Amino acid sequence: MDHVEQEEKVTWPERTSWWNDPILLLPLALVFGIDQVTKALVRANLFLGESTPRDGLFRITHTSNTGSAFGLFPDQTMFLIIASLVAIGVLLLVYKKQPFSGFPLRLSLGMQLGGAAGNLFDRVRVGHVTDFIDIGPWPVFNIADSGIVIGIIILGYLFLTSSKTSERTPVDLTEALNIHSPATTLNPDETANEPCLICGAAMVDVPGGWRCTNCGAMEWMEEE
Repeated sequence: MDHVEQEEKVTWPERTSWWNDPILLLPLALVFGIDQVTKALVRANLFLGESTPRDGLFRITHTSNTGSAFGLFPDQTMFLIIASLVAIGVLLLVYKKQPFSGFPLRLSLGMQLGGAAGNLFDRVRVGHVTDFIDIGPWPVFNIADSGIVIGIIILGYLFLTSSKTSERTPVDLTEALNIHSPATTLNPDETANEPCLICGAAMVDVPGGWRCTNCGAMEWMEEE
């Protein structure tokens, strides 16, 4: 007997409060944990200013940074602590307010929060940040800095792609549900159970699969 099976789709837990969101908390914990462990290893095994190897493009160099990234605002610990707390608050506000709430956004914010928390912990505990990743002429940095930069790149990409899709013709939910027949009325049963993996908006039933009502992304069903 012929039958139709819907293609298995990867679904992620819906966005909840930030303290109860594993997609946010896992990268946060990983970045913070790896950052603190690597800093402790560097402090325990290298004197301040010591490098291993001594020469080469990539080295581990134990340095102490009382400023922000690239050595800006040196000896401004209290100012940087306040700035870090403000930055964390802004990231949590973005998490709460952004309409696209899929996996990439939550991964990005988790990495940035983990990095900000790692450097903030150093400043509160010892008054400076331990840096050790030394690549060529680039300023020495650490895992927390890497998490912040990667998270910003992901977030920038999301905002860029979101602005591009917003320039397209908006997808009206009623119109999308009326694809089969202009006389069809809005039927909530035709919406997909899972939100769009790209932007988190509602998916609607269209011929052959599902369509996002916000960004227009498609998910298809296979017939066997």
